[in-house]
Parts: sequence; C-alpha cells; structure tokens
Amino acid sequence: MCADASLVEPEPVNRAGLTNAAANCGEVAALAARVVSRVTGRDDRLTTAVLRACVEACRVCHDECRVHALDHEYCRVCGEACRRCARECRALLAYLEAA
Repeated sequence: MCADASLVEPEPVNRAGLTNAAANCGEVAALAARVVSRVTGRDDRLTTAVLRACVEACRVCHDECRVHALDHEYCRVCGEACRRCARECRALLAYLEAA
C-alpha cells in the first residue's frame, strides 16, 4: 500500500527510497510468511535466513516511513506494520535458535 500510494502523490515522495523500501519489505514479508507456514519439510537454516532478511527489510522500510509519517498517514501505518512484523520475526528467530 505504501509503495503504491507514494507513486500517486502530487508531489512524489522520495520514490527511490520509500517506494523501493516498501515494495521490497512487502515481498520479503510475503516470502517469510510462506516459508514459515510450511507444515512439512521445514529447513530451519533457510527459515532463519528468511526471517533475518524480513527483519532487515522491515527495519529499512520503517526508517524510510518514519521520515514521511508526519506528512503521509499511509507512511505512519506502514511504519507501524513494519515494526510489528519485525517484532514477530525476531520472536520466531528466538524460538528457532532456542530449539
């Protein structure tokens, strides 16, 4: 949502930073959800790598969204979603590393 919304602004938001960060984060988070939700044949090393990538993608997107959050509500919402997603990925990482 954030990537799409930033593209239609009358005064385009930093497209190179925000749009790419939001699009990348959405794609990495979707991949993480698919990998984590597999019931059989889970590879803990791959799952861990994907979760770490998701945490990083969320951090980058959150940082970009914070810059624009006061001017654009969708950036505030996206930044908050990134923060929550990273928190959940870190919790899953802690679980996998403790097992």
